[in-house]
Amino acid sequence: MAYATGTAATPDQMLDALRAFAALQGWTVDRWAADGSGMTLSIHIASFYAHFRSDPYDEGSGWSTAMEFYGSTGFDSGSTWDAQPGCFPYPLTCTAQPNGNSLFPCTYHLFAQASPRYLAGCFISPNQANTHFIVCDTQKVGAWTGGAFFGGDQFLYQPYGAGSTPYIGSVALRADFNGSGQWHGAQGNRTISLFGFDPVTNAFNGLAPLLPARLAINSPINDSTPAIVGFLPHIRLVDMEAIGNGNLLTLGPDTWQCFFPISRVNNSAGIAYLR
Repeated sequence: MAYATGTAATPDQMLDALRAFAALQGWTVDRWAADGSGMTLSIHIASFYAHFRSDPYDEGSGWSTAMEFYGSTGFDSGSTWDAQPGCFPYPLTCTAQPNGNSLFPCTYHLFAQASPRYLAGCFISPNQANTHFIVCDTQKVGAWTGGAFFGGDQFLYQPYGAGSTPYIGSVALRADFNGSGQWHGAQGNRTISLFGFDPVTNAFNGLAPLLPARLAINSPINDSTPAIVGFLPHIRLVDMEAIGNGNLLTLGPDTWQCFFPISRVNNSAGIAYLR
Protein backbone atom coordinates (compact mmCIF):
# COMPACT_ATOMS: atom_id res chain seq x y z
CA MET A 1 0.00 0.00 0.00
CA ALA A 2 1.36 3.44 -0.96
CA TYR A 3 0.64 6.58 1.05
CA ALA A 4 1.53 10.27 0.86
CA THR A 5 0.56 13.35 2.85
CA GLY A 6 1.26 17.06 2.59
CA THR A 7 -0.39 20.45 2.29
CA ALA A 8 -1.84 22.34 -0.67
CA ALA A 9 -2.66 26.04 -0.68
CA THR A 10 -4.76 25.96 -3.88
CA PRO A 11 -6.78 23.50 -5.99
CA ASP A 12 -3.94 23.46 -8.56
CA GLN A 13 -1.44 22.40 -5.90
CA MET A 14 -3.85 19.73 -4.69
CA LEU A 15 -4.20 18.29 -8.19
CA ASP A 16 -0.44 18.48 -8.75
CA ALA A 17 0.12 16.42 -5.61
CA LEU A 18 -2.31 13.83 -6.97
CA ARG A 19 -0.49 13.84 -10.34
CA ALA A 20 2.92 13.22 -8.75
CA PHE A 21 1.57 10.52 -6.44
CA ALA A 22 -0.27 8.66 -9.20
CA ALA A 23 2.82 8.72 -11.44
CA LEU A 24 4.89 7.14 -8.67
CA GLN A 25 2.31 4.35 -8.43
CA GLY A 26 2.62 3.42 -12.11
CA TRP A 27 -0.16 5.54 -13.63
CA THR A 28 0.77 7.08 -16.99
CA VAL A 29 0.23 10.84 -17.21
CA ASP A 30 -1.42 11.44 -20.59
CA ARG A 31 -2.04 15.15 -20.07
CA TRP A 32 -1.01 17.81 -17.56
CA ALA A 33 -1.93 21.25 -18.88
CA ALA A 34 -3.50 24.58 -18.03
CA ASP A 35 -7.20 24.92 -18.76
CA GLY A 36 -8.74 28.31 -18.12
CA SER A 37 -8.37 29.14 -14.43
CA GLY A 38 -7.38 25.57 -13.52
CA MET A 39 -5.26 22.60 -14.54
CA THR A 40 -6.27 19.37 -16.24
CA LEU A 41 -4.84 15.95 -15.53
CA SER A 42 -5.48 12.76 -17.52
CA ILE A 43 -4.00 9.50 -16.26
CA HIS A 44 -4.39 5.82 -17.05
CA ILE A 45 -3.14 2.43 -15.99
CA ALA A 46 -3.91 -0.56 -18.23
CA SER A 47 -7.48 0.10 -19.47
CA PHE A 48 -8.45 2.32 -16.53
CA TYR A 49 -8.71 6.04 -17.46
CA ALA A 50 -9.37 9.06 -15.23
CA HIS A 51 -9.52 12.78 -16.04
CA PHE A 52 -9.40 15.63 -13.51
CA ARG A 53 -9.68 19.41 -13.51
CA SER A 54 -8.86 21.74 -10.63
CA ASP A 55 -10.86 24.79 -9.59
CA PRO A 56 -13.59 24.68 -12.28
CA TYR A 57 -15.54 27.38 -10.44
CA ASP A 58 -14.44 30.38 -8.45
CA GLU A 59 -14.05 29.53 -4.78
CA GLY A 60 -16.77 31.18 -2.74
CA SER A 61 -19.55 30.71 -5.27
CA GLY A 62 -22.58 28.58 -4.54
CA TRP A 63 -21.21 25.85 -6.82
CA SER A 64 -17.66 26.02 -5.51
CA THR A 65 -15.59 22.89 -6.18
CA ALA A 66 -11.90 22.18 -5.76
CA MET A 67 -11.80 19.35 -8.30
CA GLU A 68 -14.02 17.69 -10.90
CA PHE A 69 -13.31 14.37 -12.58
CA TYR A 70 -14.56 11.81 -15.07
CA GLY A 71 -13.89 8.18 -15.91
CA SER A 72 -13.61 7.01 -19.52
CA THR A 73 -12.71 4.05 -21.70
CA GLY A 74 -9.75 5.69 -23.45
CA PHE A 75 -7.72 8.85 -24.07
CA ASP A 76 -7.84 11.15 -27.10
CA SER A 77 -5.24 13.93 -27.14
CA GLY A 78 -7.45 15.91 -29.52
CA SER A 79 -10.42 15.99 -27.13
CA THR A 80 -10.94 18.10 -24.03
CA TRP A 81 -10.59 16.55 -20.60
CA ASP A 82 -14.38 16.27 -20.20
CA ALA A 83 -15.11 14.77 -23.65
CA GLN A 84 -12.88 11.71 -23.64
CA PRO A 85 -13.95 8.43 -25.30
CA GLY A 86 -16.70 6.66 -23.39
CA CYS A 87 -16.72 9.08 -20.45
CA PHE A 88 -19.80 9.47 -18.28
CA PRO A 89 -21.79 12.64 -19.07
CA TYR A 90 -21.69 14.43 -15.71
CA PRO A 91 -18.61 15.12 -13.55
CA LEU A 92 -18.00 13.95 -10.03
CA THR A 93 -16.67 16.58 -7.63
CA CYS A 94 -14.70 17.39 -4.51
CA THR A 95 -16.09 20.48 -2.83
CA ALA A 96 -14.02 23.58 -2.05
CA GLN A 97 -16.28 24.42 0.89
CA PRO A 98 -16.86 21.44 3.19
CA ASN A 99 -19.29 22.47 5.90
CA GLY A 100 -19.43 25.95 4.37
CA ASN A 101 -15.80 26.85 5.07
CA SER A 102 -12.87 27.05 2.66
CA LEU A 103 -10.99 23.80 2.05
CA PHE A 104 -7.71 25.67 1.64
CA PRO A 105 -5.01 25.46 2.72
CA CYS A 106 -5.80 21.76 2.98
CA THR A 107 -3.94 18.73 4.25
CA TYR A 108 -4.11 15.85 1.79
CA HIS A 109 -3.86 12.12 2.44
CA LEU A 110 -3.43 9.96 -0.68
CA PHE A 111 -3.65 6.17 -0.90
CA ALA A 112 -2.93 3.66 -3.68
CA GLN A 113 -2.74 -0.07 -4.24
CA ALA A 114 -1.96 -2.07 -7.38
CA SER A 115 -4.33 -5.00 -6.81
CA PRO A 116 -7.22 -4.52 -6.63
CA ARG A 117 -6.53 -1.20 -8.36
CA TYR A 118 -7.21 1.70 -6.02
CA LEU A 119 -6.40 5.43 -5.91
CA ALA A 120 -8.08 7.50 -3.23
CA GLY A 121 -7.72 10.61 -1.14
CA CYS A 122 -9.08 12.67 1.71
CA PHE A 123 -8.58 16.45 1.78
CA ILE A 124 -8.96 18.17 5.17
CA SER A 125 -9.74 21.86 5.66
CA PRO A 126 -8.24 24.02 8.44
CA ASN A 127 -11.60 23.57 10.24
CA GLN A 128 -11.24 19.75 10.13
CA ALA A 129 -13.95 19.30 7.48
CA ASN A 130 -13.27 16.73 4.76
CA THR A 131 -13.89 15.94 1.13
CA HIS A 132 -13.01 12.59 -0.49
CA PHE A 133 -12.48 10.86 -3.82
CA ILE A 134 -11.87 7.28 -4.93
CA VAL A 135 -10.99 5.58 -8.22
CA CYS A 136 -10.90 1.78 -8.01
CA ASP A 137 -11.72 -1.66 -9.37
CA THR A 138 -14.76 -3.16 -7.70
CA GLN A 139 -14.25 -6.40 -5.80
CA LYS A 140 -17.04 -8.27 -7.54
CA VAL A 141 -19.74 -10.51 -6.19
CA GLY A 142 -20.64 -12.93 -8.97
CA ALA A 143 -19.49 -12.75 -12.58
CA TRP A 144 -20.16 -9.59 -14.60
CA THR A 145 -18.27 -7.41 -17.06
CA GLY A 146 -16.79 -4.07 -16.02
CA GLY A 147 -15.96 -2.92 -12.52
CA ALA A 148 -14.39 0.55 -12.75
CA PHE A 149 -15.78 2.65 -9.89
CA PHE A 150 -15.48 6.42 -9.38
CA GLY A 151 -16.61 8.19 -6.22
CA GLY A 152 -16.58 11.91 -5.52
CA ASP A 153 -17.39 14.15 -2.56
CA GLN A 154 -19.20 12.14 0.15
CA PHE A 155 -19.41 9.12 -2.16
CA LEU A 156 -20.56 6.81 0.61
CA TYR A 157 -23.62 8.93 1.33
CA GLN A 158 -25.31 8.41 -2.05
CA PRO A 159 -28.82 7.12 -1.35
CA TYR A 160 -30.66 4.39 -3.15
CA GLY A 161 -33.29 6.02 -5.32
CA ALA A 162 -34.64 6.51 -8.82
CA GLY A 163 -34.61 9.42 -11.21
CA SER A 164 -34.54 10.39 -14.84
CA THR A 165 -31.00 11.79 -14.88
CA PRO A 166 -28.19 9.24 -14.42
CA TYR A 167 -24.82 10.04 -12.81
CA ILE A 168 -26.17 12.92 -10.71
CA GLY A 169 -24.42 12.72 -7.36
CA SER A 170 -21.06 11.30 -6.47
CA VAL A 171 -20.78 7.78 -7.86
CA ALA A 172 -20.33 6.06 -11.25
CA LEU A 173 -19.85 2.36 -12.00
CA ARG A 174 -18.87 0.84 -15.34
CA ALA A 175 -20.81 -2.39 -15.74
CA ASP A 176 -22.61 -4.56 -18.25
CA PHE A 177 -25.88 -5.76 -16.75
CA ASN A 178 -28.08 -5.77 -19.83
CA GLY A 179 -25.90 -6.72 -22.78
CA SER A 180 -23.98 -3.47 -23.27
CA GLY A 181 -21.25 -1.85 -21.22
CA GLN A 182 -22.27 1.49 -19.75
CA TRP A 183 -21.90 3.81 -16.78
CA HIS A 184 -24.41 3.60 -13.95
CA GLY A 185 -24.98 6.45 -11.53
CA ALA A 186 -26.86 7.37 -8.38
CA GLN A 187 -30.04 7.93 -10.36
CA GLY A 188 -31.59 6.40 -13.45
CA ASN A 189 -32.56 2.95 -14.66
CA ARG A 190 -29.79 0.98 -12.99
CA THR A 191 -29.37 3.09 -9.86
CA ILE A 192 -26.31 2.17 -7.80
CA SER A 193 -25.93 2.72 -4.08
CA LEU A 194 -23.56 2.03 -1.21
CA PHE A 195 -24.80 0.35 1.94
CA GLY A 196 -23.12 0.39 5.31
CA PHE A 197 -23.55 3.60 7.28
CA ASP A 198 -26.83 2.73 8.99
CA PRO A 199 -25.54 -0.32 10.89
CA VAL A 200 -22.00 0.91 11.54
CA THR A 201 -22.61 2.76 14.82
CA ASN A 202 -22.97 0.66 17.96
CA ALA A 203 -25.01 2.77 20.39
CA PHE A 204 -24.44 0.29 23.23
CA ASN A 205 -20.73 0.88 23.83
CA GLY A 206 -19.57 3.16 21.02
CA LEU A 207 -17.52 0.40 19.42
CA ALA A 208 -18.02 -1.28 16.06
CA PRO A 209 -15.92 -3.47 13.77
CA LEU A 210 -14.72 -2.19 10.45
CA LEU A 211 -17.45 -2.91 7.92
CA PRO A 212 -17.00 -3.29 4.15
CA ALA A 213 -18.54 -0.72 1.81
CA ARG A 214 -21.07 -2.78 -0.15
CA LEU A 215 -21.99 -1.71 -3.67
CA ALA A 216 -25.51 -2.48 -4.93
CA ILE A 217 -27.42 -1.90 -8.14
CA ASN A 218 -31.10 -2.04 -8.96
CA SER A 219 -32.14 -5.49 -10.05
CA PRO A 220 -32.78 -5.78 -13.82
CA ILE A 221 -35.83 -7.86 -12.88
CA ASN A 222 -37.25 -5.53 -10.22
CA ASP A 223 -35.96 -1.95 -10.01
CA SER A 224 -37.14 -1.65 -6.40
CA THR A 225 -34.84 -4.47 -5.27
CA PRO A 226 -31.13 -3.60 -5.07
CA ALA A 227 -28.67 -6.47 -5.44
CA ILE A 228 -25.16 -6.53 -3.98
CA VAL A 229 -22.66 -6.60 -6.86
CA GLY A 230 -19.40 -5.99 -5.02
CA PHE A 231 -17.33 -4.12 -2.47
CA LEU A 232 -14.97 -1.15 -2.59
CA PRO A 233 -11.42 -2.45 -2.02
CA HIS A 234 -9.21 -1.24 0.83
CA ILE A 235 -12.01 0.90 2.34
CA ARG A 236 -14.05 0.22 5.46
CA LEU A 237 -16.71 1.98 7.51
CA VAL A 238 -15.86 2.76 11.13
CA ASP A 239 -17.49 4.25 14.22
CA MET A 240 -15.70 7.60 14.82
CA GLU A 241 -17.17 8.23 18.28
CA ALA A 242 -13.80 7.71 19.99
CA ILE A 243 -11.51 8.30 16.99
CA GLY A 244 -10.11 11.63 15.84
CA ASN A 245 -10.02 12.85 12.25
CA GLY A 246 -7.04 11.19 10.56
CA ASN A 247 -6.25 8.85 13.46
CA LEU A 248 -4.69 5.45 12.81
CA LEU A 249 -6.33 2.17 13.79
CA THR A 250 -4.22 -1.00 13.78
CA LEU A 251 -5.94 -4.38 13.53
CA GLY A 252 -3.59 -7.34 13.18
CA PRO A 253 -1.15 -6.67 10.33
CA ASP A 254 -3.25 -3.85 8.86
CA THR A 255 -3.22 -0.13 9.64
CA TRP A 256 -6.28 1.94 8.74
CA GLN A 257 -6.48 5.73 8.66
CA CYS A 258 -9.89 6.98 9.75
CA PHE A 259 -11.66 10.16 8.64
CA PHE A 260 -15.02 11.84 9.11
CA PRO A 261 -17.19 11.80 5.97
CA ILE A 262 -17.43 15.57 6.43
CA SER A 263 -16.92 16.44 10.10
CA ARG A 264 -17.72 15.00 13.50
CA VAL A 265 -20.91 17.04 13.82
CA ASN A 266 -22.42 15.29 10.79
CA ASN A 267 -22.21 11.65 11.82
CA SER A 268 -20.24 9.33 14.08
CA ALA A 269 -19.73 6.93 11.16
CA GLY A 270 -16.48 7.41 9.27
CA ILE A 271 -14.34 6.14 6.39
CA ALA A 272 -11.21 4.06 7.00
CA TYR A 273 -8.54 3.76 4.28
CA LEU A 274 -5.98 0.94 4.36
CA ARG A 275 -2.43 2.30 4.66
